[in-house]
Amino acid sequence: IAQVVARYEALRVRFQATDGGLRAILNSADAFEIEQEDLRHLGSENALETAFKRAQEFCAQVNLIEGDWLTRAKVFALPGGESVGVISSAHMIADAGTRNIVIDEIHDILDHGAPRAVAAGSYNDYALAEREFLAGPQGEALIAHWRDWYHAQPTVKAPSDAAPLLWGN
Repeated sequence: IAQVVARYEALRVRFQATDGGLRAILNSADAFEIEQEDLRHLGSENALETAFKRAQEFCAQVNLIEGDWLTRAKVFALPGGESVGVISSAHMIADAGTRNIVIDEIHDILDHGAPRAVAAGSYNDYALAEREFLAGPQGEALIAHWRDWYHAQPTVKAPSDAAPLLWGN
């Protein structure tokens, strides 16, 4: 879990309220703490059942947007050297796609010793590349295409009174 959190800045971000907005701050990967709970004293079946119940409770906790960490993790030690790991992130920084990447990478680390996929680029790098593309001739053509398409669409009208349904700011 710690290796995956270290690979992705989005999982280490936190927000701080500033003059009317939020400022993103990147936490150090070394500062990420994984909670631990030892359930080895319980029988195998009871330990697993207890771990799943507590994992659900752990994931049901709210990750406050102004908290120190928007990603939290916990590992439950089970009898026989087994364990259950759980990771929870605020939806603002991680969605279902992120969840799938995290799960795949944890499986890769456990099965192969390291992630097999190349780490995704940072969102900031993506945004800068997108901005550069849109500022160039191909971006201008793309923007012009979608503006023309939008203006060519008929006005949608309400079925009840035919009032125009306008979309905008």
